[in-house]
Amino acid sequence: MAVEAVKGLGRLRNAAFIRLFVDLLSLAVLQLSTGLMGTVQLSDEVSIGEAAGVLATVAGILLFGLFLIVASIAAWVISILGWGNICRAKWRKFYCVTRVVVILAPILAALTVAAMVVSAFLELFATGLRGEFTGSDVFTSGFLKAFVAGLVIAAAGRIFEGVATFDLGLLTQVYLLAAAAVVYIASTAINVASISVTWLSVVSLILSILANLLFGIGYHYARKRLMSQIWQPIPSPVQPTQGG
Repeated sequence: MAVEAVKGLGRLRNAAFIRLFVDLLSLAVLQLSTGLMGTVQLSDEVSIGEAAGVLATVAGILLFGLFLIVASIAAWVISILGWGNICRAKWRKFYCVTRVVVILAPILAALTVAAMVVSAFLELFATGLRGEFTGSDVFTSGFLKAFVAGLVIAAAGRIFEGVATFDLGLLTQVYLLAAAAVVYIASTAINVASISVTWLSVVSLILSILANLLFGIGYHYARKRLMSQIWQPIPSPVQPTQGG
């Protein structure tokens, strides 16, 4: 059982470090996007050099975005495997429920967004569009609602995992994990709030970077501590002394 726990903590550590890498790249992409919007001036005449620079930046952002998606999926799969190991260690049944939540939350979020977007398209097709498709049309047609619904479902899964990690930190007496879980939950809540206050997304991302860094260190320390308890050195047998 303890061997499963060691494997699980190692996998959760690896997933945390991958998410940390994803967050750092996301911050870089955010800076690129902000710089692109701040420097590009739309006009009737655009120089070839300026257009090439814009296209190169956009291509870089798209490439980074694709890589972030692949890395995020990898971290998600490794987290599922990690919580599966923790579940099989039979520490608490709650960790088995956590594994199910970690699996289902992103899937349900994606399906909800897809279903609501399709519904919005069908509604627009049924009622017909007159005139230009403006931003208010996008808002009222349900696309924003679809995004919010998916974000809330994904956030609920992240908060559940944060609570499980907090409990795991208390159980293993690695309180760095408990502290990381609090930061992680705060980051998730702020991310949801950033829907109405855009600049909060940067705060959420910075907190997420801190949380994943603490997660990685905390899981590593918990794993190392558990390994030291399992594989204690076997004392050498006492050699009998010959009596005189």
